[in-house]
Amino acid sequence: MKKVVIIGAGISGLATAFEIREKARAAGLEVEIQILEAQPRCGGKMHTEVVDGYVCEWGPNGYLDSKVHATEFCKEVGLEDELVPASNVVNRRYLFSRGKLWVLPDSPPRFFLSGLLSIRGRLRIMLEPLRKRAAPDADESVTEFATRRLGREALEMLLDPFVAGVFAGNPDKLSLASSFPRIHEMEQTYGSLVRALFALRKKRRVEKKKAVEEGKTVAGATAPRGHLTSLRLGMGQLVDALAEHFRGSIIPGCEVTRLKLTTESTENAEGNKNYSLLYRSGEKHHAGRRGESEMSADAVVLAVPAYQAAKLLTSLTPHASSLKPLEEIEYNSLWVVALGFDEKSMPRPLDGYGFLIPRREKRKILGCLWSSSIFPGRAPDGKALLTIMAGGARNPEIGALSEEEILPLVREELRLTMGITAEPEFMQAEHHSKAIPQYTIGHAGRLTAIDEAIGKVPGLFLTGNAYRGVAFADCILQAGIIADKVLEYLF
Repeated sequence: MKKVVIIGAGISGLATAFEIREKARAAGLEVEIQILEAQPRCGGKMHTEVVDGYVCEWGPNGYLDSKVHATEFCKEVGLEDELVPASNVVNRRYLFSRGKLWVLPDSPPRFFLSGLLSIRGRLRIMLEPLRKRAAPDADESVTEFATRRLGREALEMLLDPFVAGVFAGNPDKLSLASSFPRIHEMEQTYGSLVRALFALRKKRRVEKKKAVEEGKTVAGATAPRGHLTSLRLGMGQLVDALAEHFRGSIIPGCEVTRLKLTTESTENAEGNKNYSLLYRSGEKHHAGRRGESEMSADAVVLAVPAYQAAKLLTSLTPHASSLKPLEEIEYNSLWVVALGFDEKSMPRPLDGYGFLIPRREKRKILGCLWSSSIFPGRAPDGKALLTIMAGGARNPEIGALSEEEILPLVREELRLTMGITAEPEFMQAEHHSKAIPQYTIGHAGRLTAIDEAIGKVPGLFLTGNAYRGVAFADCILQAGIIADKVLEYLF
């Protein structure tokens, strides 16, 4: 029987394990899967914690159902009845600017009538269709793209907070084509974002009509395409279900210290290269040298952050230069803070998804999700749950604060942005020292170099959000792709 070892039990590792197992079963193939996880729990950044009736999401809070493969995956895992759509308030999104919250306009006419941008800024956007499209292989930063097509004010007021909401990143450094491929595609397809917006709006009206006929809803123009979807108990419910599927095959608290290629003809009659893994674990396994245990595998999947993958690959790659592209993938630090209040103490209705803040406002938080308004059951009856993000590339010094320091800072920021003066009834916070990978300029070239280096090591595969998409749905998509490659290699 062929054996696959997956290093990392975050959502990418667990999903890849599930896809390998299900595809192998469908093809009548026998595969043994072992999952090694350095932390005491599974899930990585995708972590849900329920405390005193508050459902705290420390990672993604959902995905867009336009990513059909993500929904199908949840159903295959057995969670079809646990899927829950967000309430329609997600179609109303806010931006904090000049001391108040502005509703993001939900149509092109309303956008041009809104006072969110100056008249000059709006006129500059109207000239956008006259701008030439970039070369298909151009690797512009988000800042370069936005200023070229839309002007500086649109960058600062619209694109910059959007980047903060997705990557907690710096638009000056992020590659548009790698970080936001759909925006890059819109320019290449339509030659103009304005023309693309009108074309897509027309398409969305058709979708909305169909959705109404089917009793469904679709996102507004300012919301991403598709409807936000989660699970009844939070996204961590999927992690728990996957962990249950692989009960007995996951070793938690297991640190892999070395990968070694071997050729074992007795175990592999075809002469394919096998792997030997040295690891330390709290569980008892057959002893190896230096107090380590050893495990063999026919194929290995590295589902760990890029910097950890680079460290593990030092024993496999003959040239240190081949690891440089992995080491160059940057991460930022981020605080996620959950605060619970009596709903009556809120100075305004929580009638939207929440708000983001442009960098030029010089605030100390990136934004706030009105979590209890987005999904039902996220807070006890009569209570409100807010989830605040702070730190990232914009304020790296905040990422270094302690929990005792971040909580009063966040409360003061909510006073200044939302006017909240009430004492929170509930406070929890989680710090991600390396939160979100940053697809900076040159990311596509780094991926090419990584693929070339990994391609020279048979039976080794990389997956995770450091490469081709940071969102949950991207990780699920890549899990299926990697599973196909693993099975093709093994059989």
